[in-house]
Amino acid sequence: MSFFESEASGRAHVLYAGIVAALFATVADEAPIDNPGSLRKRSSALSTTQDAKISSGVQSVVRYYEPVIGATSTGYLIARTYVGKESGKGHEAPLQSAMQSAAVLTVASTLPLSQVVLPAHDISIANLEAARKEFAAIIGKDHISDRMDEIDRHTGSEWSSHTTTATESPAFILFPESTEEVSQVVKICNGRRIPIVAFSGGTSLEGHFANTRKGICIDFSRVNKVLKVHKDDLNVVVQPGLGYEELNGLLAQDNLFFPPDPGPGATIGGMVGSQGTLGLVTEAVLKVTVNPIHETITIAAFPSIRAAANTVANVVNTWLKVAAVEILDEVNMKLINDSGGTSREWIETPTLFFKFNGSPASVQEQISIVEKLAKTIQCLRFDFAADEEEANDLWGCRKTALWATMA
Repeated sequence: MSFFESEASGRAHVLYAGIVAALFATVADEAPIDNPGSLRKRSSALSTTQDAKISSGVQSVVRYYEPVIGATSTGYLIARTYVGKESGKGHEAPLQSAMQSAAVLTVASTLPLSQVVLPAHDISIANLEAARKEFAAIIGKDHISDRMDEIDRHTGSEWSSHTTTATESPAFILFPESTEEVSQVVKICNGRRIPIVAFSGGTSLEGHFANTRKGICIDFSRVNKVLKVHKDDLNVVVQPGLGYEELNGLLAQDNLFFPPDPGPGATIGGMVGSQGTLGLVTEAVLKVTVNPIHETITIAAFPSIRAAANTVANVVNTWLKVAAVEILDEVNMKLINDSGGTSREWIETPTLFFKFNGSPASVQEQISIVEKLAKTIQCLRFDFAADEEEANDLWGCRKTALWATMA
């Protein structure tokens, strides 16, 4: 089993749907494709060979690796890779016919939608039921669910901006426990042409786990371990079902922490994943850092979004290294007041939330500079936390924004 590395919030070891059995297989006299670099070179050579005019659909055919991952300048493309061969060698089936069920590998960073060939899926009841028996042999029938409450939970959420329809739910949900099990499941789906959607924490606001092709859903809640902590190298190897808050609780034992601070309930899979389009993350190598010795929060209210944005631009253009900055508009601030989710009353105008960390002296210096910058751009109110409890209260406003909006 092999993994490619991707720079996404640390290096993510990604198990791509469709790599599985055939990726490194050899065909005829071709050498195995043992890394993305060699594949890129091969596909690049193909694209510059006049005899291999893929667009003509008939010039060259026909040895291919099915399916493989093509490395592009910005990521990976799932495709069948056609290795050009001069016509008249006994393999004259036109490429156009073969292309009906696969996209041709490209080395460009973008591909026009007009050139994309849609994949052919088989979501027939007979095919899905046959696959379900095979899945049960791998992960156990108790780890497959088609209960309606589980189907609904893995279809969408009331806070998602994507409104799901009755046709966008998975046929059933799988709960594997290891990379090996995920690999075997993907092999079956690849062979049976069943679409897959990955599910991690389910906190997405943008419909990332909407099952628009009505295939299956792979839930990573059981793939949730910290595999290795490399304290001296400041990185950690984790699985996708692990919550970032749980991770930071464990890292605190070694005086480390994982800096990204998403919404409550977020898991690593949703933070380093490929948004459900390219593959399934089974392990991620994350960069971590030493816990700051001091941290605090400030808030700054402004009469307009423009004034707040200009303040952020001015802060970015200084030497300051702000740990985090968030913005809530006047509507969100009103909703937070109405919900009573925090212990204070907020000015109902666009508000910036800054997080600073470092030594007490350096934090105080950063706050003073930001306050001066804010007040040059019509800042209506500038507050900073006097202690850790007040800091949690200030930052808690940002954390409760979603629930306040829904209330």
